[in-house]
Amino acid sequence: MVVILLFALGLLAQLAPIVLFFVFYKRTSKIAELWVIFFYALWSFLANFLLSFAREQAPMVLSFSAIIEFVFFSIVFFLIVRSKIVKRLIVIFCVAGVIAEVILLFMRISNFDFWAALTTCVLCLTYSIVFFYEQVNAPEALMIYQTYRFWIVLGCIVYLSGTLFVFMITSGLKDKEHSAYWNLDIVFEIVKYVFFAIGFLVAQSNRAEPAAQDNFEASMFEKPF
Repeated sequence: MVVILLFALGLLAQLAPIVLFFVFYKRTSKIAELWVIFFYALWSFLANFLLSFAREQAPMVLSFSAIIEFVFFSIVFFLIVRSKIVKRLIVIFCVAGVIAEVILLFMRISNFDFWAALTTCVLCLTYSIVFFYEQVNAPEALMIYQTYRFWIVLGCIVYLSGTLFVFMITSGLKDKEHSAYWNLDIVFEIVKYVFFAIGFLVAQSNRAEPAAQDNFEASMFEKPF
């Protein structure tokens, strides 16, 4: 009963960013990061149906989802981070990471999911540090929690940190989807999408926030505290 309830809440949480994207389309359609979150939530929603109707292919679907998730998060941080140096590094790490993960996947590494989650977590946490560093030094009137970027990054941090722990414990299990620990993954999924949904709401309510900051020229190495 608890599993069914968590699964239902997970689906509703995934739908929240999708619905809010269309509800606030006039505003959200102008923000590239929210487009990425929209497509990410849409893919995750469809992947759940693939898992439901193709149980025998569940490990492969989960593995490909890990790679696609890595790409989506890399794109989000590429758009959020201002430093041109870090942007270039994100592209390099994304391409190298995808190639490495595809190779490991087809080599049928038994603990592929753990290594994919570890790579995504370490890189995204590093990008998050860069983001917060830039926000501390940014001459903006808004408090950091009043920006949609903050909620997107917070959702990524909580989700990736939590699911890494789950993958670490279940990496040796053949039927991890039926493990009691796997319910924690659903909980972190729900938290992630709740934070993403808050980001959509903040983007709509706070029209003073600039929708794009691509012309920001300073890098994290050029502007000290």
